[in-house]
Formats: sequence, structure tokens, C-alpha cells
Amino acid sequence: TTESNELGEAGISALLSILEGAGHNMTDDVWSVLIAAIASLSGDISKLPKDGLNRSGTEWSTCCMLAFRCLKLIVDDFLEQLPPMSDSPDAPRRALLDCCSSFGSSRHDVNISLTAIGLLWSIADLDSHSWSIDRALTELVLLSSDDRTEVRNCAVNTLFSCIVGRGQGFTSEQWDVCISRTIFGVYDRVVSKGVTGETESNGADEALDTGKKKSKSPSDRYKVSVHHSRDSEGKQWATTQVLVLEGLSRVLRNFFPQLLDTMDNTPSDEIDDLDHDPVWFKKAWIRIIDVAVDAARQPSSRETLDLRSVGVGLLVQCCQFTCRAGMQAAIAPAVVGTNMEVVNGALRHVNESHLKETDKPQNVASAEVEEWRECFFVAAFDALDAFREHYESDLPDDSENVNSHYLETSQVQNSHYLETSQVQVLHKLAVGLGKLYEACKDDEFAPWQSPDFQRHSLELDSMTEVNRENLEGRFVRLVASIARTAKGDPAAQFLTQAQRAALELLRLMSNQSSDEALRVLAIMGGQSFFWVARKGSEDDTVVDESAVGAIGDELLSREAAKAVVEELSSGTILDETKVQVLYRIVTNFTAEMNKEVDRKDAFKKRAQQKKSYALLVPIIEAGLESAARLTNAGEAQDSAWLDPLWGEVVEVITHLLTPVRSSSNGLYMARSSSLLDILKSVTSHVPSRENDKICDILSAGVESSIEVARNQTAIGNDESMPSEVSRKGKTRSEEALKVFESCFDGLCKLEPQSPILHKLVKSFLEKGGHLPDSAGVATDCDRELHENIAIIVCKVISRNSEMERLTISIFSLLSKLISVDNETLRIEASNILGRVDVGQVLEEATRRCESAERRAEEAEEHIQELVDEIDDLRDENETLHQQILVYSTSSALT
Repeated sequence: TTESNELGEAGISALLSILEGAGHNMTDDVWSVLIAAIASLSGDISKLPKDGLNRSGTEWSTCCMLAFRCLKLIVDDFLEQLPPMSDSPDAPRRALLDCCSSFGSSRHDVNISLTAIGLLWSIADLDSHSWSIDRALTELVLLSSDDRTEVRNCAVNTLFSCIVGRGQGFTSEQWDVCISRTIFGVYDRVVSKGVTGETESNGADEALDTGKKKSKSPSDRYKVSVHHSRDSEGKQWATTQVLVLEGLSRVLRNFFPQLLDTMDNTPSDEIDDLDHDPVWFKKAWIRIIDVAVDAARQPSSRETLDLRSVGVGLLVQCCQFTCRAGMQAAIAPAVVGTNMEVVNGALRHVNESHLKETDKPQNVASAEVEEWRECFFVAAFDALDAFREHYESDLPDDSENVNSHYLETSQVQNSHYLETSQVQVLHKLAVGLGKLYEACKDDEFAPWQSPDFQRHSLELDSMTEVNRENLEGRFVRLVASIARTAKGDPAAQFLTQAQRAALELLRLMSNQSSDEALRVLAIMGGQSFFWVARKGSEDDTVVDESAVGAIGDELLSREAAKAVVEELSSGTILDETKVQVLYRIVTNFTAEMNKEVDRKDAFKKRAQQKKSYALLVPIIEAGLESAARLTNAGEAQDSAWLDPLWGEVVEVITHLLTPVRSSSNGLYMARSSSLLDILKSVTSHVPSRENDKICDILSAGVESSIEVARNQTAIGNDESMPSEVSRKGKTRSEEALKVFESCFDGLCKLEPQSPILHKLVKSFLEKGGHLPDSAGVATDCDRELHENIAIIVCKVISRNSEMERLTISIFSLLSKLISVDNETLRIEASNILGRVDVGQVLEEATRRCESAERRAEEAEEHIQELVDEIDDLRDENETLHQQILVYSTSSALT
């Protein structure tokens, strides 16, 4: 009770000596008095001793340190001697907890405060009485709002360590107090301090000196250095808020099943209304979600980055805790204990193999608890969906409407780009969604089918309206929104981490048979299936993928298109989905190629982009192969729904077979290598009902490719042209002849008996062999071209079956070609003749002729029978007319 710090130091030193020498002989009453005396020297002005003396000044710091040594000695050596916790305010253990709290609030030394907070947990952990833990939590709540960052952060961490350490034995009522009052109470105090910027110094500034002289603040004396990134008051309070949310997540992760079991006796008719006056955990769950949403929606800045990240993480974890698989897969972490060892990187009990399955605890949730779990999951997922709407609403008004066009990234102009911290938050969200999908892919996010779903539809859902019950569709929309929104620097040549994580998740879902995810990737791909950023000359026929210079939205669209190609190549995608994706892409292709734009826009687009079919080809191949399987599996009327697809395919190959005219390079076939692959796929999978349309296009392609070959051959042989132009001319002529070969081969496969085909073959062979019946050939270039065409025609006929009739019809031409000057043409003509068994063909033709004659005779006989029958009917008709005339005359006379 002395006012002299020197006397106080002497007294507390003597007390320390007594404790060290005779502490084990003290009685219960002495402990209470002794602990109160120690607490009076803590310097905590919020709990002034009975004498009313303020000992928070620097001159009392030595006394404080000696007193704390006494306190620590009691806790370390004499705690077991103290009587158990009781309701009496003078009980030694209760006084000891108050004493620790006083030293935690002391301003003399931060290290003393931090150690005192740890002693609170040590005392509560060793005391089995519930009063001990309740009192310790109460003191920690008070310390959690201390204006010293390191003290309150230590108090928050210790608070949650206490809860996690003792929570297994909590009753429902204790959990109610713990979450609804303790945790939420701490969070509210921290938030209010962070918002208002107030700091509670517990009157330390007023008590530093009695007015005789100014002394240096103890808090300044022991001030902890803080990195410049954390040196503002707002950042430090935000850090504490982050610790509270992380601690809340830690509690849920360890005890969510136990908390959910408190709902076991709740009437099920309360489940549908989360706003109804509920039991405590129902209200607590609503508050937890609100807290997470509020943290995630903090204004975008570097100060709030960690807070927003932990808020987003807590939202995702709430979904994971409440999903069916998440309760088992993510809640119970491995805890190191006795009789455990690390096996393949995981903790296992040494004697685990000796445990029978029936010996392990079985925790089967009741029907009511399961209904509550599902309700809680929907509430948490709704909050995630609402967060999507929140960050999408931050986009500027001049950008595309997110809900209706957020997937069409290739059409967005002047798109909004997020600042770095917001992109980091969305990356955290994307990573969390990946973990959530792994837990929910077989249940909540399993492929969803609407009750009014119609099979055999080519239309892709634009995702503008998603049924609320379609959790898979809503989840896909959320992931796609991250990919579209999380854009960084507009000039960046790489996707942000958030975009890449979102795309990888969509690819994973597609690989797990999620049609929704694949459709969305196809929509995101936009025009990147046939346009790429330009790097090279305007008329390049081959695209160097490594030279593609896409940035921003174009880069995202390109990556999405590549993902679609890779997934379609796998064996996990349904045929119907492949067809839908193909229809979407070829529809976009035809619409883009037919779009009328003014000359300025067209020039601008050609300057920035160029055509590339490297991604279009495998999609057409996979889609048409699937369409063929669907056609073969169903009846004719069942496959009619594919007709619009073939209509678009017809438009595509019509455009591709249309030559491009350039002022400097003449007439040429663009992207001929891709065109050959597409033609091969079309002719291999076209249904018979579409043969006529395809053959008409192939016939036109035959004519246009010959025209291009003639034009480019002239350029290649023109000596006045630069060598590079001549070289390209010869190359393009060869490419045009390959296109001719592909078109002609398709005609032979689809309509081998067509009179038009026979006429074309006869014309080509006559011109190639320079036979008398052919039109005159003006130049050597034309002679060479027609010879090459005739050679190609002979090769195609040789390798195609069912060409016997055509061979017989051109037999005389082939006989003449084996004597022409061109050796290659002679050989190919000879191959055809050698391949065909003329005797067998003539015998078969004779049989067909005899069969036709027999059918003709039978028809003539049948016709004669019909004529005789008609004559008989006429005679009978005439007889009837005469009888009628006789009857009518008789009737008139009577």
C-alpha cells in the first residue's frame, strides 16, 4: 500500500524470496491476499487497488516486473496447491485469473502482457471446472480489444486456442455462449474499434505522471517495431479482424458436426425459413455468413486485402462444412498423438489395422440434422452467389452487362480491369471453389437436369438465367464470372492467377462430365476458334501458334478455346454435348463471316487479327464424328434434329472453298491444310440425306480450285515476278490441286454413279491427255495443269471402290491415256485398267442387262394384262349403258 516505488520494490522482493523458500506451506486464505497484493503492482489502471494508488508510471516498472515474477512462480510451482475454482470472488484461482488479466493490461512491458495472456490459458487448461474456462474467456475478450496490436492479437489467438482445446466437452448452452457472445462479442469490439479508429489506452496517458514532471510513456519505451506495410492503425485493426475470422474458421473446422447436432431436436417445419426466430445455432449460422460476406465486401485496397481474402475463404469453407462430403473430408484434420506414425506422408495409428470397423465410432446424422445441413449449405451458397453479384456490380456502367454477356469475352470492348488486390481476392476464391468442387462433385454439384429438359437440342444455354435449384449451373456461372472479371493489366500477355485457376476448374469439371462447364468454355471461346491476334503477313496460310500476340480478353478467349479442344479430344464428353458445342462454334463462324462491316472496321480487324483454323478443325472432327454416331444410333426421324447443324456445316465449307483474291498475290485458297482436314471429316460423316447438298458444294469446289491452280501456276511461271512471289505461286498452285483432289475424292465417295461425275471425269481425262475431243490448250502452263489434274483423277479412281461403272464408261479414254507422253499419267491409267477385272465387270453388266430385259418383259406382259382388263371393262360399261337406255325407254312408254 506504500506510495513509494522503492519501498514497493523492497516489499515485492521480500515476497518473492518467501515464495521461493516457503510457498508450499501457505494456506488457502493466504493465497488470496498474496495474489491481490501482486495484482496491485501490475500497473493496470482499469482495476485500481483498494488503496486507489496508480502505479502505471515508469518508476513502478521494476516493481511490476518483480510482481510478475511472483505471479509466474505461483502458476508454475504452486498452482496445484490452490483450491478449486468457486463462485466466491476471493477464491484463489479466480483471483489468479484476475491477476493474469491485470498484467495482460499492464503498460509497463509488452512481453509481460504477452506472457500473462499465455498464463490465462495455462490456468484454465489445468482446471477442469467450467468456471475456470468461462472466466479465462471473459478476460481474453477484454484483452482482445487492447489498443496494442501485439497484445490484442495474442489475446485473440489464445482465446481460440482455449475454445479449440476445451470445445470437445462443451454443452449446447456453452457453445451458445461461446459463439453468440464470446466470439461475436470479440468480433464486434474489434470491428467497432477499426471503424471508429478509437484506441482504449485504459487511462494510461493521464496516469503517466502526477503533474510534477513529464515522463516517457512505457508504451513508447517498449514499442515494437512494425513493418511499414502494417504501420497504420487501420491495417493493424484489420489484421486483428482477420485473426478473429481465422479463429472462427478454426472452430467450425473442428466442431461443426458437434454444433450441427445441437439442431437434432429442432422441429423440421422451421427449416424453410432462416429468418424465423430459431434456436441459437440457426441464428449463429446466419451471423457467421453475414460476417464473412461483410469482410469479403470491404472496399478494395491494400489495407483490406487480407480481410477480404479471409472473408472469401470463410464463405467457401461454410459451403464445404455443410456439404455432404465436406463433413467427413474437410472438417477433421489429423492431430498428432501417441501411438501414431507417419505413413506415406499421412498420420496413422500404429495399431490401426487391429481395429475392427465395428469398434470405430459411428456418427450417423438424423433426418432432421441432415435437413438442417442441406438448408445451411444452400444459405452459404446463396451468399457466395450474392458475392458474385457484388463484385460484378463494381464494373463500370459502360461495360457489357455481366449477367447477360459476361461469357462473351471476345466481344467486350474497353473492358474494365481490376486492381491487383481485387484480383488476388478472386484468385483466393477460385482456389477455394476448386476445393469445394472436389467435395461436392458427386452430390451437390453433380450434373443437373431440368424437369423440362428436352433431348436432341442444338441450342446452348447462354447462362443468362439459371434455375435456382441448378446448383451445378450456378457454380459454373460463378467460376466463369471469375475468369471473365479477374483481369489485370490490359496489356498483359498472360492470364492472371485467378483467371487461370478458374479456367482450370472449368476444365476439371468438363473432364468430370459436366456439360455445363464445357458449354460455358465454348461460349467463352467466342471467335478465338477461328481468329487469332496478328503477327505476320496478311495472307499467311500457316499460323505459328507461338507467334500469337493475344492480350487481355483475346487471351482469355483463346485459352478457353484451347481448353474446349483438349476436352473434346478426351473420351469423357457426351456425343450430344460435342454436337451442341460444334453447332455453337460453326454458327458463330458463319455469322462472323457473313457480317457486313464498313471498310474502316474491316481494315482495323484485319490489321489486328487473322484467320486460323487450328482450333476449329479438331472441333469439327470430333463434333461430326459424334453426329454420325447419333445418326447411326437412331431412326431417320430421330436424327432430323441434326439438320440445322449440317446446314451450318454447309455454310462453313462453302466459305472455306471460296477463293480469296489479293491484289498482290492473285487468287488463292486460304488455310488450305485446315480445309483439307475439314473436307475429309465432312465427307466421312455426312448422312445420306445431306449428300446432294454436299456434292453440289464439292462440285463448286472442284471448279474453284482449278481456277486458283490456273491463276497461281501462271504467277509461278511468270519470269517477270519476284522470286518470292513466284515461289509462293507454285506453292499455292500445289495447295489448290490438293483441295481439288479432296473435293473430287468426296464426290467419288458420296455419288460414285452420278452422271455429273462421269461427265467431269471424261472432261478432265480428255484435257489431260490432250485427246482430239478435248478443247484446245493454249499454253504450256495449261497443258501441265491439265496433265496434273488428270493424274489426280486417275489416282482417286484407283483408290476408291464402287467405281466399276465409271471405269467401264471411260474404258476407251483410259486405253488412249496409256500411250500419252506423260509417264506418270500413263502409269496411273494403267493402274486403273490393271485394277479392274474387265471380264467380271462385263459379266456383271451383262447380268444387269439381262435382269433389266426380264423386268422389261414382265412389265410389258403386265401392261398387256392391264390393257386387256381395260378393254373388258369398257365392253361391260357399254353393255350397262344399253341396258339403262332400254329401261328408260320402257318406262317412258308405260
